[in-house]
Amino acid sequence: MSFFYSDNEVWEQITSFSANCVRKKAAVSYVTNDSILKFSTDDLLVLDASIESVRRGSTSASVIKRAMMSGAQVVLVPDLHAKVMLFDATAIVGSANISVRSVNMSREAVAVLSDVSFVEKAGHWIEKLARDGEEIDAPHLDRLLEIEAEREPIQRSFDDLAETHIVFFKQVMPGDLEKYKTRASTSGTGGGARDLRISQADLYRPLLSLMLSERSGDERFTHASVLSKSDGNEVETQVELWRPTDARPNELRIPRIYSIPGWEIDDDEYARNIANNMSMFYVLEMDVHGTVTAKVLTQRQLTQEHDGIATLIDALRQRDGERFAITGAANVIDATFIG
Repeated sequence: MSFFYSDNEVWEQITSFSANCVRKKAAVSYVTNDSILKFSTDDLLVLDASIESVRRGSTSASVIKRAMMSGAQVVLVPDLHAKVMLFDATAIVGSANISVRSVNMSREAVAVLSDVSFVEKAGHWIEKLARDGEEIDAPHLDRLLEIEAEREPIQRSFDDLAETHIVFFKQVMPGDLEKYKTRASTSGTGGGARDLRISQADLYRPLLSLMLSERSGDERFTHASVLSKSDGNEVETQVELWRPTDARPNELRIPRIYSIPGWEIDDDEYARNIANNMSMFYVLEMDVHGTVTAKVLTQRQLTQEHDGIATLIDALRQRDGERFAITGAANVIDATFIG
């Protein structure tokens, strides 16, 4: 039995076979996305995880880490160009890497085959690749993770974002609408009337510093290019994260929030949501490749996108009441939530 699939059908088939198989084997050049296809106990993944592939972002060390932590065997074969996946007794062979680009942008095509002889030969070939290759162990993985951490973030568009890594959110309060409209202070360090202030600096600084991580000429702040949408168009903005000061030792600041198009809120929309007992949140998200986006979400949208945040928001609301803005963050990959 053999079938041909193309475009969106490719990932529909891969998703279906992956969800229903006992063991996966794959020899695929590049892997940057495990939101659809995850490798776990007894699975085998052979890929090009060379230093150069990780440095340029073609292969993700973070995805390799998650596969290894889940019990998969991961093997490096430099210059691998194959795209062969086995799901028990079914083989999928074609053009698709397991990557963000393949899932969201590229026009892919595959053949799905269940001929016993073909599947056996493909399985033997993948296993031979694994024997001839270099199994990635913990020290090797650490080196790849260091390379990935040092690499400049890969700026992507909203249409090809990868799996979410970090989420930061702060509830929009009535006074924040006026902050967004305020332009009175134009100095580089003052101007609380137009800053987003974040208390509990020690709690949130580790995650926010990963998102807004680029060093500046001023040691008081780091920054990053952040994607927003304005009138349907994508806009890049340099967003700064200011460290605590002697005067405010427990407070981080994101200044000039009016410069972030994705955080603009229509007054009438805000009033309608509040009338319906629906909170709104300023949100920063970073995907596994380091692309940061800024947007405003209702509580329903925020909790639907990210499991676990609903429980966190409920706990924070019980603890702090309605007078204070609910603030929280999550490392979605590690399933850790702070607030």
